[in-house]
Amino acid sequence: MTCTTQKLSFALKYGEGVDHSVGSAATSGTNPTIISKQNGFLSYSEICLNVLNGWQEVNDSFTKSPYAFFESQWVGYDNPWSVGIKSNFINELGLGGAAVWSLENDDFLNLCGNGKSPLTNTIKQVLGAVVEGNYLILFEFFLNESK
Repeated sequence: MTCTTQKLSFALKYGEGVDHSVGSAATSGTNPTIISKQNGFLSYSEICLNVLNGWQEVNDSFTKSPYAFFESQWVGYDNPWSVGIKSNFINELGLGGAAVWSLENDDFLNLCGNGKSPLTNTIKQVLGAVVEGNYLILFEFFLNESK
């Protein structure tokens, strides 16, 4: 069975954290957070607030994605830079679009000062409209970020 690239979507998961102290089990996650209240899961708002409050952020040029850490806590995630690179990759491959793990994990309240929903808006800017044959396919969102 085959599938055209236009029917494929590239999934973007915004953040997952682990404890990286010496001797930590690979299965243990970061401490529960104020917003998500889950071990090993951080929304983009929580991650960028952590970075603003002292976590070290590294944009890894090899993986084209950032990670941040503080003491024994570590999180790999997407930011506008990495989402832009992945969205351009989607365009280069001619894929049908992007699938976001969950829109509510973006910074939709602008807690970090980069505008509302900076990840989703980066995807929207890069994939906003693709001309395919005689059709104009618009990349639509469930949330209206411009308001």
